[in-house]
Amino acid sequence: MTHALKSLWRYIKLATLLGPLMLLPMSLRAQGYITGQVISPAGTPAAYATVRVCPYSGGGGLPCSPLSLIYSDLALTQPVANPYTTDQWGNYSVAAASSTYIVQVTVSGAVYSYLYTVGAGGSGFPIVLGTTSIASGSTTTSLAGLTVNGVTLSASGSSSQYLNGTGSYTTPAGITSINSQTGPSLTIACATGLTCTTTSNTVTISLATVFAITSFTGGWTVPVGASVVNPAFAATYSTTPASANITNTEGISSPTNLTTPFTSGTITGTFVHTTPETTTFTLSATQGSTVTATQTGNWGYEIFGGYGAAGATSTVNASGTTAVLSNLTVLPRLQIGAETVGESLGPFTGLTGQNIYLLLTGGSHTFTSAGLPAAFNAPLTVSFVNSNGASVTMYLYQSTNALYGNYTIVVAS
Repeated sequence: MTHALKSLWRYIKLATLLGPLMLLPMSLRAQGYITGQVISPAGTPAAYATVRVCPYSGGGGLPCSPLSLIYSDLALTQPVANPYTTDQWGNYSVAAASSTYIVQVTVSGAVYSYLYTVGAGGSGFPIVLGTTSIASGSTTTSLAGLTVNGVTLSASGSSSQYLNGTGSYTTPAGITSINSQTGPSLTIACATGLTCTTTSNTVTISLATVFAITSFTGGWTVPVGASVVNPAFAATYSTTPASANITNTEGISSPTNLTTPFTSGTITGTFVHTTPETTTFTLSATQGSTVTATQTGNWGYEIFGGYGAAGATSTVNASGTTAVLSNLTVLPRLQIGAETVGESLGPFTGLTGQNIYLLLTGGSHTFTSAGLPAAFNAPLTVSFVNSNGASVTMYLYQSTNALYGNYTIVVAS
C-alpha cells in the first residue's frame, strides 16, 4: 500500500467513526493555519495531546519525519516547538507555509495520521486526490472510485482481503493464520526433530527419522577348535550413515572401517578357540549421533545322544558332526553348547533291546523322563577329540535298561 493511501486511510479512520479517536470538524480559518480539536476515546477533549507536523512530500513514518517548521503567527515569524502540545481542551492551532502536511496526533500511545493542505492563498482547502475529493470532516466510509497515484480503487473489500497494486481487493492465497499469527505471508520453520516437506501448496510436517541401526548380522556359533577366517558382516540403517566401523574384543583388524553405503564389511583375520569362548563384534555408525549394535562369535562344546547296542566302552571317535562309539554306534550331535540342568534332550527313537547313550560334558547328572526317574549307569570318562582336533573331557552315559520307542530325557541335576 502506498504512503499516500496509508496516510489517507489513517485520516479517514481518524476523521470518521472508524477509529477510537475523532477530530471534530476542522475550520479552515486564517491563511496558513492548521487547526483542530482532539477528542479522546472516552469522548472528552484530549488535553495536552502530542501533535506532529511533517511534510507530505518526502515525509512519512511513525512517528513521521522530518518535522516541518510551524509558527504561532501568519507572518511565520514566531516559530513554535514541533511536536506541538494541545491545550487543556485538546485544541491546537499552528501556522505553516503553503503545502500539504502529514498531521499526526498521539493519544494514550496510539498514533493517528491525516493530511492537511495549506493553500498558497492563505487558507486551507479540501484534499483532492485524482478526481475524487474528500472534504475536511467528511464521514465517507467507502473508497470506491478514489484515484491515488493514478490507480482508481474498486469497491471496498472485506477485513480478510488486502488492497493490491491495481486498486482492487484480493483474498490472500493459502494459510492466513497460524496460532493467531496472521498473514498474508507466513513462514513455517521446521524445528529440530521434525521433517517438513512441500508438495505444490501442501506442507507436510512429520517427526524426523531417528537414525538407527536396523539390522546387524554375521555372528556364529561353532564347536571348539573351529577356525573362522575373514568373517563377513552386514548391516542396514534407517538412513545412510556418514561413517561406520566394526571393532572386536580380540583386537584383530580392529577397527575395520566400512565404506559407503556402510552395509557390509569383512574382518581380515582368523578367529579360533579350543575352549568355550565368546568374541564380541561392535558396529558403530554415525549420522549426527553415534549408535551401536553387536554380534558375537561363540565357540562351545558339542554334546551327542542316541540309541545303540549296550556295552560301549570309553573309546569314542569324532566323525564330522557325530560321535562313533567303540561298538560302532553312531550318536548324532544334539547341540553346540554344554547341557544345562532342566534341559530336555531328544526325543530319541530306537528299536527293541537298544539303550540310550548320552555323551555329555558333565559327569554327575541324574535324569527323568515323562516326570519319572530315568535310570542310567555311572558314566564313563571319555577323552574325546572332536572333528576340529580339540581335546575335550566328556562323559558317556548308558541307560540301565534296554528301551523301545520314543523318549525325551530331562537333565534333572
